[in-house]
Amino acid sequence: MTIKHVVRASAVVALSLLSAGCGLINGIPSQTHPSCSWTTQVPSNADSVCNTVFATLRALTEAEFRGDQRTIHRLVPKAAVAARIVDFGRRKRREGLRSLRPTPSLTLGASAHGTLGVGAQVVGQTRGGSFRVPETVYVRVRDGTAYVVDDQPEQEW
Repeated sequence: MTIKHVVRASAVVALSLLSAGCGLINGIPSQTHPSCSWTTQVPSNADSVCNTVFATLRALTEAEFRGDQRTIHRLVPKAAVAARIVDFGRRKRREGLRSLRPTPSLTLGASAHGTLGVGAQVVGQTRGGSFRVPETVYVRVRDGTAYVVDDQPEQEW
């Protein structure tokens, strides 16, 4: 491969990442600066929505870590979904949960009835080692908070 091909390939990769909305212009995603890519048209308030959704996912994983069912039920009004999240946290705490957090790279897309589909990874560590589970939830943003209104039942949450 010539240098010309390497430069061209690098440019294609960079443009692909930027067009996917990965936010690499502002650096690598972190717990303080999440990044969202969009499967639908990017809204004008994309950064605000991204931060709001991520804040809810962080609050949920922190609540799971602590066993704080009140916070989970406040952010997840649908009882069946809240019960799955509570149960996941309970199982992981029995396994010696040492850490739990969402990855700061999310995939968002407009869904039916004013909701957003959210694809994320929940990562953590127990006595048995590290784990990473994919999660898909549906949220509705209201008054600066994202509420989980549904999920994919076959996943951990």
